[in-house]
Amino acid sequence: EDLSAAEECYLETLRIQPYYVRGLVNLASLYVSIGSDDETSLQRAAQLYSAALELDPSNRMARHGLRSLRASQGDADSDMDVEYVRELFDSYSFHFDASLRSLNYS
Repeated sequence: EDLSAAEECYLETLRIQPYYVRGLVNLASLYVSIGSDDETSLQRAAQLYSAALELDPSNRMARHGLRSLRASQGDADSDMDVEYVRELFDSYSFHFDASLRSLNYS
């Protein structure tokens, strides 16, 4: 994985289209994945999730990402979006066995 190349692609996309909600959410998720020990990346992620929610308050990925990030930082008021997680897992469950087979997992 070349995370810095992915970051550059998202940043370029957002330079061209700054109100692209999916780009904001994806870049925030990238910062979360690389930022577990990097407070700056986690702050950037929170800012990006918040910006996405300002543009699209109904965006469940951004809302879940921000809640998860805040919960991981000890914010007791940031409960998980249980319905979102349930839908996410349910949608994946149809492909779970095929995914395991494709990985030669037994």
